[in-house]
Amino acid sequence: MKSFKVYTVIWALCFVVFSLAAFLIPLPTRFCGVFWVGYIFITVTFLLQLACSFFALKSNEPQKTVYNLPTFKASFTGLAAMLIAGGFAMIIPSFPMWLCILLCSAVLAATLIGVILTLVFSKTVSGIDKKVRTYSFVMRSLTADAEHIMASADEPEIKATAKKVYEAIRFSDVMSNSALEQLDTSIQRQFSAFEEAVSSKDTELSVALGEELLVLIDERNKRCRLLK
Repeated sequence: MKSFKVYTVIWALCFVVFSLAAFLIPLPTRFCGVFWVGYIFITVTFLLQLACSFFALKSNEPQKTVYNLPTFKASFTGLAAMLIAGGFAMIIPSFPMWLCILLCSAVLAATLIGVILTLVFSKTVSGIDKKVRTYSFVMRSLTADAEHIMASADEPEIKATAKKVYEAIRFSDVMSNSALEQLDTSIQRQFSAFEEAVSSKDTELSVALGEELLVLIDERNKRCRLLK
């Protein structure tokens, strides 16, 4: 949000300079219809650009800001194009009003379409990244837990099984998708049962649950390869 406040100051200065130039520089079309059409369209685009900048810079999370930068760039490009289109209309006495309105409307429409498309794209990418982080968290969390179990196991046979489980999870594909949700749930439940068996130092049960867990992890790895 601090970045947007700084940007607002810069934006305000730019708009003031534009307005001063529009009203102070001697123009043959001053206060004519074409002048006001150009000025109003440019002002609207300035406001649109400010709104897009607010959306792009409001978050304090760097990752979200990066995702929103295409929206900011699209609006900035539209502002530059509008300054050119509207500026020509404001300074050229013979510029037809109908052409001014058509040109400025086309630029504004293109800017809005660009902003909407980049906004949709940013939302899609952000959603995918969120799913990726959620899916990868499950396996990464299991890896950390498996390493702890391996380190804390006292019995040699349990420790050997815990090491196999740890290495199997560690070298598994951390990614997942909806097709693997049921299998991931089964692995988590089996892992919890394995963890309890290790904690109770039940060698026979720990080894049995560990072997079943290895089978589930192997099945998951094979399905991951098929889904790619």
